[in-house]
Amino acid sequence: MVKSQFLDGLILTATRMADPLLARVPSGEIPIVMVGRPDVDGLSYVNVDNRGGAIQAATHLCGLGYQRIGLVGAPVSTTAGLDRMNGFIEGLAICGKALPPELRADGDFSEESGYAAMRRLIPKRPEAVFVASDTMALGALRALREEGIAVPQDMALIGFDGLPSSESSVPALTTIRQPITQTGVRAVHLLNDLVNGVAAAPIVEILPV
Repeated sequence: MVKSQFLDGLILTATRMADPLLARVPSGEIPIVMVGRPDVDGLSYVNVDNRGGAIQAATHLCGLGYQRIGLVGAPVSTTAGLDRMNGFIEGLAICGKALPPELRADGDFSEESGYAAMRRLIPKRPEAVFVASDTMALGALRALREEGIAVPQDMALIGFDGLPSSESSVPALTTIRQPITQTGVRAVHLLNDLVNGVAAAPIVEILPV
């Protein structure tokens, strides 16, 4: 479709690092905007502050007095997963803490992977856990519920995304809320500016969480 010149512009979402799709799209041939931070230079993109949000999550848990704080990480093959992990570690460092290797278990953004990761963490007895996506956090909540571990009385949990499911879960999930709709809106507006020559690539927008 790109080579046939049927398109004036293209928005790419949900790519992984070293995604071969990016290499197949001719650079400069068509205006492109990515949703999420690409792992290559020169592309325009709109992203949320994944690193800053994860720092907020870590310092929030530290501020509540928790000492053994764990992580259910998102895939580090994605820039979002990498930024959230690094931000969380940075936030712990701000509080004078480190992430013990045994208190980290990674998932793949799915609810089942969050469930499995939390099952691995429970025997390590963390006092609090940052789960790098709300969907994984729902799985983590289910694992804790099956073990009779009450949230937040026995273990604190915080997610990332601000999905509607975080409000309807039992208990409701503390989460870092990202502006999902606004991110898509800004990507369309940014692409429109590139197509119409109002702006020149690359343009980067980072939205607060």
